[in-house]
Amino acid sequence: MNKTSIFLVILLLVLLFFLGFYIGRLNTDIPNITGQTILNDEYSWTRAICNQNSECIDVRVYCIGNELKKIEPISELVRFEKDFVNSINISEKWC
Repeated sequence: MNKTSIFLVILLLVLLFFLGFYIGRLNTDIPNITGQTILNDEYSWTRAICNQNSECIDVRVYCIGNELKKIEPISELVRFEKDFVNSINISEKWC
């Protein structure tokens, strides 16, 4: 390869790098996932809540940090047979 070809390849790589960086910075619809997680510390998760009559419902638990914000039902009430064993510990921390 001559010097001109090597120069053009390096120039092309540098331009592609800056173009990729520029396009990435223009896209403001997609937040910085890591940064948003650290700043907001918001998350949600699902679990089943059951009573003594073997009736359960699925809920989504919304938290910010260690603070419970909201519990929202996401299913209908489900009734299990009398010999159903509930292995979910409802007394554990929510967030």
